[in-house]
Amino acid sequence: MRRIFRGAALLAIVAGVFSACDLDYFKPDNFAGGSYKPTVAVPLANLNLTVEDLLKSYENNVILEPEGDGRSRLNLIFSDTMAPVKLESFATAGVVPPGQSLDLPTEKVDLRLFGAFQDGFFRFTNPSVIFTLHNTSKVPLSVEFRDGANSDFYTVRKDGSNQRYILIDDAAANHPFPLPADAGFYNYSLNDNNIDYTDDIGAGDAMTQILEPNPKFLHYGTRLHTNNVAPETDLNGEISVITSVHLPLRGYGNVSRWDTLKYEFIDTGQVDELNFVEIRFNITNGLPLEAEIKSAIIVDTTTTPWTKVMDIPLTNEDGSISDGIFIPGATGVGESSGWKYTKAEKLSEIILTRAEKVQPVNFNSGVAVGPEITQIEAIAQGNKILMNVQVYTAGINQTTNQGDEIKMYSNQSMNIKIGVRAQASLEIGDYLPGNE
Repeated sequence: MRRIFRGAALLAIVAGVFSACDLDYFKPDNFAGGSYKPTVAVPLANLNLTVEDLLKSYENNVILEPEGDGRSRLNLIFSDTMAPVKLESFATAGVVPPGQSLDLPTEKVDLRLFGAFQDGFFRFTNPSVIFTLHNTSKVPLSVEFRDGANSDFYTVRKDGSNQRYILIDDAAANHPFPLPADAGFYNYSLNDNNIDYTDDIGAGDAMTQILEPNPKFLHYGTRLHTNNVAPETDLNGEISVITSVHLPLRGYGNVSRWDTLKYEFIDTGQVDELNFVEIRFNITNGLPLEAEIKSAIIVDTTTTPWTKVMDIPLTNEDGSISDGIFIPGATGVGESSGWKYTKAEKLSEIILTRAEKVQPVNFNSGVAVGPEITQIEAIAQGNKILMNVQVYTAGINQTTNQGDEIKMYSNQSMNIKIGVRAQASLEIGDYLPGNE
């Protein structure tokens, strides 16, 4: 609200020219002698954090599936299609003999699940990778994953670290997978029940570990076998493998992210007119996730490099300094409630004064920039708020990384409104009509 704090806004207050909206934000406190001492409240910034915002990624697709009551369930879909293999690849002198094997090239699926998360994890409840096998040839086949230690079936992070090999439980998965002749599409699902990592066999949660927020690739190599049938001379048709990762957003987790909120307050030359400034966080949380604002920083991005003007002193409801502002999650978690949630609300107020001084510093180096300034001068000098928000499911255990299971929908969001209330001492005569 630069340059309207004095002129138009205060003139409207003094002259009594209010609209319904103005009354919500500009409320005079009292008159004292010949001076008018209004308290004005204005919106500063507004962050509406939706489920789609949490899922912003580089390569994933978010699919909405209607689920009644006007809600849509969010599914993440990752797909990879292997180039079709012609049956003639198996042929010898124009005949496809039984018992032939063909190793296909190693393919990979990009598993960047949560592009907006800086740190943390989200564990899906029994996720799966669905392999769709397609055979339009006249030869019955079977498809085998080249799995086990030092195989072509593994995950690796995008930086090349933490390569881990996958083992398929043949008994549970009926592996190799049969693919009858001219059969069309057959789906086979690999999940926590039928795969393990070779270095922790029996853990039973390999797919859950695979599908974590850490950006990684799932590499897979397949081998085709012609079954023991009579030789086939019809070389028409082809075989293909389509990989799809279907992830309904159901599970538990603990993640964090940064958000940047642009704001405008007043010109720095007008801060002497303010007696105090109160920052108000008004939070409405419709996500089935608890949250905590871990830090909020006033920065001035008009400088090169940026200037970190002030850490906003986060406080508890009693006014004491806190390590963060806790935000309760929407209630009604679980299948017993039909995955329907009631929004939670939180109000937090932070007082900035002239008495408290802060030291602006270089955002990158932390070296002091200029002299100390008051907290009120700091909020006037800045133009953006950098806020670190940690989001987690209720009851999360920091040791076991387990918590209450939740289900997320497209219409869920967390809204964080930030406003300021400021008291100014001004001579009423300066703002009466004719004296603007």
